Amino acid sequence: MTGNWMVIAATGVLCGMGIFWGSRHLPGERWQFFASVPLRKRDDDSWEAVNITWYGVLLSGAAVFAVALYLIMLCGAGVHASAGVSLMVLLLAVCVPASSAVARIVERKPATLTIGGAAFVGSLVAPFAILALNRFGEAATGMHIPMSQGLAACAVAFLFGEGMGRMSCLSYGCCYGKPVEAYHGLIGRIFSKTAVIFQGRTKKISYASELEGRRVVPIQSLTMLVSSLAGIATLSLYAWGHFTAAYLGATASAGLWRIASEFFRNDYRGEGKVSAYQVMSGVSVLYAAVVACFLPEARFFGPVDLAGGVAALWDPGLFLFLAAVWLVLVTFTGISDTTFSRIRFHLHRSKI
Repeated sequence: MTGNWMVIAATGVLCGMGIFWGSRHLPGERWQFFASVPLRKRDDDSWEAVNITWYGVLLSGAAVFAVALYLIMLCGAGVHASAGVSLMVLLLAVCVPASSAVARIVERKPATLTIGGAAFVGSLVAPFAILALNRFGEAATGMHIPMSQGLAACAVAFLFGEGMGRMSCLSYGCCYGKPVEAYHGLIGRIFSKTAVIFQGRTKKISYASELEGRRVVPIQSLTMLVSSLAGIATLSLYAWGHFTAAYLGATASAGLWRIASEFFRNDYRGEGKVSAYQVMSGVSVLYAAVVACFLPEARFFGPVDLAGGVAALWDPGLFLFLAAVWLVLVTFTGISDTTFSRIRFHLHRSKI
């Protein structure tokens, strides 16, 4: 179907633009802080302010992008948008707090978040959330989400969110790679040509590892590329009705890449050579394989209509929902606890 190819191509172009622009600009010092909001005036006429980071703005934007794709996929498969929204609200209600709770447990730090931990919790909860929604929601409102389509849409959408979400890591200087000089031979030559350099003393790579201005492995950009390519492949599987394959492919791609990529990372992710997040990723892949064995026959056969899903998304209520998701996530992830600022205001007297 031409409509499916157009949606897939447009998604790929958007991801490519994000990878190209983000990798070139976001490691710079300019792209850590989005805004500062004055809170309290000091005796010297300056103001204490809270910082809103590009990390939160970009991560929330990536999440909205993923949720929009998720709704497009479900609506394209004939699922009512209200059912898709209900499932997403349930998952966000679990995963957003889990992003902080899991990081606190693993890394023992009060002001940190983990997308990997949130994804792990979400992957475990998703089948039961769909069952609960179908059990109680269908009886009350007639809403129903076929298990295969629902899990596949969640998994594929997460790949895109994971990929584009790494733009936020580039801006904040977190989830960073090891110094390039740690590698030799062919891998060392490849990394030396693709290395990323972070600037800004308030970025995590600076205060946690003192690697500001050093050439490091571009693990965020690699994750953006791998996740986007895997997302395009599994979105194509979904578009042509291969829901279980899309679910397994997306879950395996995200999990196996996290296991592999963490060996190239230099940030702290807990004790041990194998991190808790790598273990979680391996468990999530095995869990998906087990779940796939019990998936019921899909009620919908043949290609889905992704273009129809885009048309269904063109609704004021869904726009408000996506805006609300963005606002909630910015509030949760964008207000910086690790930095502060002081602001002074002045007049341009020549313009009065």
